[in-house]
Amino acid sequence: MPKCDAAQKADAQLETLRADLTNSNGTREALQALANFYDRWRTGSRRSADDPVVAAERLWMFACKKHSALAAGVEFTIQLYDFDFPTRCPVFDTPMRLGGPLNDSPTLSRLNSSRGYVPGNVVVVSRRAARMKGDAGWWELREVSEFYRRLAQARR
Repeated sequence: MPKCDAAQKADAQLETLRADLTNSNGTREALQALANFYDRWRTGSRRSADDPVVAAERLWMFACKKHSALAAGVEFTIQLYDFDFPTRCPVFDTPMRLGGPLNDSPTLSRLNSSRGYVPGNVVVVSRRAARMKGDAGWWELREVSEFYRRLAQARR
């Protein structure tokens, strides 16, 4: 089924923005253009990986993370499609959406915080899941979880 004119226009604008962002290294103008694009094409219900809104969300999140990582001197060698971009948080199985509640916003999280944003070291999760992880390793999170589990059992 052919795409409607609006979807074709959105795809063309997104490709232009993607090229501008790649060439500009995430300058303010490219980010603002992407924000404007996102605001114009935000929809609510059906979302799939080829949806222009999902593509814009991926690009927006990628550009913001790239900008902040480079400003902080953190290695950033991943490309836009080096990671999965789920519409649901893989930790909590809740819907993720830019512009929605802050806890449900998708964010690019490093598996090992001592390494940069390199292929194989990133995952998209909800902001809540990323904040809970912080800079801890999985073994530290397990210890924290076990501590609170034992504490809750002792208080019963």
